[in-house]
Amino acid sequence: MANEIVKKHVKGKYLLALLSLVVIGCFLNVACDWAGTHFGIRVFAGNLGTVIVSAIGGALPGILSALLSSAIMCAVSGELLFFSVIGVFIALFSSFIAKRGYYSKFPKILLPILIFTATDAVLRTPLLYFLNSDGLNGSPLFRFVTEKIVSDPFFSVAVSCLFEAFINSVVIVVLTVLILRLIPQKTLDSIASSLFVRKREKRSLGKSLLARVITVVLLAGIALGMIAYSLGFFLYREASVGKYTDICRGVAETAALEIDADRVSEYIEKGRDAEGYEETEEKLYGIMNNFPQVMYLYSYRIEPDVGCRVVFDLDVEGLEGAEIGSVIPFDESFTGLLPKLYAGERIDPIITNDTYGWLLTFYTPVYDSDGECVCYVAADVSMEQ
Repeated sequence: MANEIVKKHVKGKYLLALLSLVVIGCFLNVACDWAGTHFGIRVFAGNLGTVIVSAIGGALPGILSALLSSAIMCAVSGELLFFSVIGVFIALFSSFIAKRGYYSKFPKILLPILIFTATDAVLRTPLLYFLNSDGLNGSPLFRFVTEKIVSDPFFSVAVSCLFEAFINSVVIVVLTVLILRLIPQKTLDSIASSLFVRKREKRSLGKSLLARVITVVLLAGIALGMIAYSLGFFLYREASVGKYTDICRGVAETAALEIDADRVSEYIEKGRDAEGYEETEEKLYGIMNNFPQVMYLYSYRIEPDVGCRVVFDLDVEGLEGAEIGSVIPFDESFTGLLPKLYAGERIDPIITNDTYGWLLTFYTPVYDSDGECVCYVAADVSMEQ
């Protein structure tokens, strides 16, 4: 009977300590995220709570606080849930680092700074690059990197993420060291004892049922984080492609209705001197300007063994449209689609990475009064937005 009472007491202390750390960690994460969003200070990354509670109570409360705070931020602000995988790995590394005394003093704290920087940058870069989840658009740092350091979109994101991750890591590690020093050692030992972080009563943690349960929960947390990262990455990207496809389709089909198909040959031959050409071009500009996501809008006549004969090619900032009647060679990515284009058939939207960058393109045919395809109208959306 006495043994059962002791077990319940120990279990109660464990659950109370675990719950307290998870709540504290979650609160700090959400508060830092909110502060960063509200004040526009991007160095307040939402991993401070994760790092602190992992250092105090091990990886389990850190992982739980990371997953819970990510779920809250997803519900409140629309932040992508699969960013939580970063918190999961941060929790594991923080627990490992704390047990080996690397939060004690300089220069030992350099190791957690480097580990957190690498983890954050490596995992965040592909998410921001491919998903553009509020990402780095509008960030002064991103604009500076793009203009002054490297212009390649991927490496611009990578360098920006590296800089921000380093600043975040320095802030988080320094605050963690200060907070750990403010907490009495007796309190830290009591929490560690309650959570079985250290050996108790000469029993090995590895032999206890509780240790197996904790191991399973830790592995489940890592697995859930990776699944959320991978599945969310795929689903969000597919949703983005679908959204941009709808925009491209709408723009291309609307523009096709404005072109007098029976005058296409005249447009090519006479250019802006052709009747109705300039009026049509002005309408096309109006359509494109109403959809800022669209980078290029143009109309080509597809000619076998020749290429794309320009009917309309609208100017954009920094790039003038091709001359009317000029020929643009086919990009290699269109090779498999040429038979359908020659036949005037519809083609599926395609994603290319050729002469004009990484683009999602939608082609719609323009038919004359005899039902013949005389040209195509195409709209492009940059996948690097």
